[in-house]
Amino acid sequence: MIMKLNPDNQFTMTIDGPPTMTETDWQKVYAKQRKDRLTDAVHDYLDDNDTSILEFYQDLRDIITEMNTFHQKFAEKAKGALLLVDGKFGSDEVETPQEAWNG
Repeated sequence: MIMKLNPDNQFTMTIDGPPTMTETDWQKVYAKQRKDRLTDAVHDYLDDNDTSILEFYQDLRDIITEMNTFHQKFAEKAKGALLLVDGKFGSDEVETPQEAWNG
């Protein structure tokens, strides 16, 4: 016998044993949660009378720019590590291991 406490819950409780998970599309669940978080952030900007749409735009642009810079930094670091692994330091590409690591 299966007793569902909440029909929207992904988990079911049985009197025959511990709760079991039903088939769940976790990617779909995560995608919905991600969209909900974005919705909350957009509402935070647009529902605030003291915040302009220009401030929303500038903050969004700043965040994307910061993310790009952050990921570029680590991409360069990975590139330097690959040069070291491939034994290319001391070549024209990079003179020292430290130079490869620092990008």
